[in-house]
Amino acid sequence: MFNITTVAFSDSRGGAAIAALQQVCAMRAERDISVSFVVAEKKIEGSVSFGPNKIQKLLHFILRVISHLLTRLQFTSNTSKHSLNLFSSQHVLNYCNKDKDCLHIHWFNNDTLSIKELGLLLKNTSCLVVITLHDEWFFSGSEHCAEIESKRYLTGYRYKNSNVKGFDLNLWTFKRKLRLCQFFEQKNVIFTTPSSYLTEKAKSSFLLKNANVIKIPNIIDCLTFYVKNKRVCRRILELPQEKLIILFGAIGGASHLKGSDLLLSALERMKLFAPELTITLLTFGGSTVNKVAISGYETINLGHISSKDTLTNIYASADVTIVPSRLEAFGQVAAESLACATPVIAFNNSGLTDIIQHERSGLLVESFEVEALATAIVRILSMPISERRKMGEAGREFVQEKFSQDTVVKEWKKIYKVD
Repeated sequence: MFNITTVAFSDSRGGAAIAALQQVCAMRAERDISVSFVVAEKKIEGSVSFGPNKIQKLLHFILRVISHLLTRLQFTSNTSKHSLNLFSSQHVLNYCNKDKDCLHIHWFNNDTLSIKELGLLLKNTSCLVVITLHDEWFFSGSEHCAEIESKRYLTGYRYKNSNVKGFDLNLWTFKRKLRLCQFFEQKNVIFTTPSSYLTEKAKSSFLLKNANVIKIPNIIDCLTFYVKNKRVCRRILELPQEKLIILFGAIGGASHLKGSDLLLSALERMKLFAPELTITLLTFGGSTVNKVAISGYETINLGHISSKDTLTNIYASADVTIVPSRLEAFGQVAAESLACATPVIAFNNSGLTDIIQHERSGLLVESFEVEALATAIVRILSMPISERRKMGEAGREFVQEKFSQDTVVKEWKKIYKVD
């Protein structure tokens, strides 16, 4: 039996946690693999994951607050999350130091595992260590997403960023990671990423240029996300039957990176050159549940969705899903939508290019061009239903081929060297 200890901050909160949970469950279905899923924040009841006791949870929360307050020493125009990883969850450390054949580390920020403790683990263990990157933090400074024009992650943070004022925490955090560089090149250390975009970026980075970086996509549960009757799903969700529905979903809410502002600008333009389209905008992933009017369109906000069955109904209810993200390490919403045979429109950038086949399962438009996005939305909504259905079917076929559990598990077993 091959024993894996999988570590992540959470077992369900956020896109990285969802991807880690799906991967853990898939590997547990294999007869020759045993997985312990260890998290600093346990949200799912039962034995799916191992979380801290009350005292460990409280202490870790206090350390997270201290770490977060220290990030205020830096003033930056970069609105993405910043992490210092100064501290560790004692609960997670206890499991990391137990015997295992493989230590698989997913998203370990929010002071789940400190940079110092990671170095000690890499130095002292002879077992296989797999580190899955879900964003750009590992090869950047303290930022989880480097600014588009920034090249500091390529050059080793050798020049000051004019957008950073105060103490440069990005540089300081990078230097702490730099001390671990020798361990990144060990034969027992493997980095994985979910997309070609993130793989190429990691391989070109100063920190990981000599590391072993391999692309393995997130698993999409094609049994849970499947084709359903559109009218039935709309009736269940109490959505209008005769309107064209545009879906926008952002796991964790509509941040700047998710591009909700770009979508709203596109809707403004659509109102001018395609006023005849009767459209409802459907959103999920935020904290608000209500009905409002945006750009003259009825907008239904469903808030956070925890049920996969409800999420499947949402995807199946839409005529098209829009993913206007400025950056996606993978593109979970796009892949799940296609699994439900709903075509997707997105910008031609980052992880989304691995998921959407342009003109076959959706449309990829020039990055961040609002006019092009508006034109693409009108084009798909103006198609005969049969053409949109054909696009959706092609998308589901592609997702089943590339991202299904059976396909991706084979790739993981190669990494673990389990036949």
